[in-house]
Amino acid sequence: MLKIKDKVDLKELEKFGFVYEENYEIKFYSLDVCKKNIGFDGFRVYVSDREINNYSIKNDTLDILYDLIQAGIVEKV
Repeated sequence: MLKIKDKVDLKELEKFGFVYEENYEIKFYSLDVCKKNIGFDGFRVYVSDREINNYSIKNDTLDILYDLIQAGIVEKV
């Protein structure tokens, strides 16, 4: 499982194209790679536990995940 490091401010994700969203009481940063109106191609980072949840594994998603790892933002737990 991958998560965002505890020492990283989650606002840093906005530099990589993530958008902060709230759905009822759930707060998360989402990345919609394909920008489709139907479905979700990307992944989310939930504010509560900082876990990265993949909904799709595509080249664009992997590129952004690689960028996050290279920036030292992601850790394996």
